[in-house]
Amino acid sequence: GLALAHLAQGDVERAEAMARRGLISAEERGSAYEQGLAQFVLGRVFRQQGRLDDAIDALQSAVSFFERSEALNELTEALLHLADAAFPLRRRRTLLMATLERVALVGKKHGVGHSLASAAREVPAVIEYAASRWSGGDFFREILHQRSVTEEGQRVRSQGSGPTTTFPVVEVRALGVFEARVAGRLVL
Repeated sequence: GLALAHLAQGDVERAEAMARRGLISAEERGSAYEQGLAQFVLGRVFRQQGRLDDAIDALQSAVSFFERSEALNELTEALLHLADAAFPLRRRRTLLMATLERVALVGKKHGVGHSLASAAREVPAVIEYAASRWSGGDFFREILHQRSVTEEGQRVRSQGSGPTTTFPVVEVRALGVFEARVAGRLVL
C-alpha cells in the first residue's frame, strides 16, 4: 500500500525500497498474497524505469502469487500490467497476446471487469490494442465503451453534498503522431 502511494507520487526509489522491504517481510511470514503485492509494485517500478524484462519477471511472479492466494482483482490487475510491460517489446508479442486473453478470461469468469476500470485508465494503449485485435472477444471493447461513457460528461462530485463540477475531457494520444485535445479541440 505505502509503496504504491510513493509510486503514485513519483518517488520511484522510495517505492522500490519499500517494496523490497515488504517482499523480505512477506517471505519471512510465508504470505503469498503479500509477496504478490510486493512483486506487483516492483514490476510497476521497473516498468516505469524502462527495465521491461525485470518488470515482466516481477509481474509474472506477482501473477503466480495472486493465483495461489486466489486474489482475483489483484490477479487481473497484475496481468494487465504484465501486458503493459510486454507491449513495447516486439519479441514478447506472444506473451502480450496470451496475457490479454487471460485477463479477459478471468475478467469474464469472475466478473472483475469493473474493477479493471481504474487499472485500464493507467494503460490505455494496451486496452486499445487488445480491443483492436479482438483479444478476449468483446471484453476489451466493452471496457473501452464503459470508459467512453464515463468520460463523455465527466462529472465529479465531492463526497459531501456540494455542487457538481464538470471538467472537459482531456485526451492525449502518443501512438503515431502526438496529439493533445481538450474537449475535442486540438491544443498540441
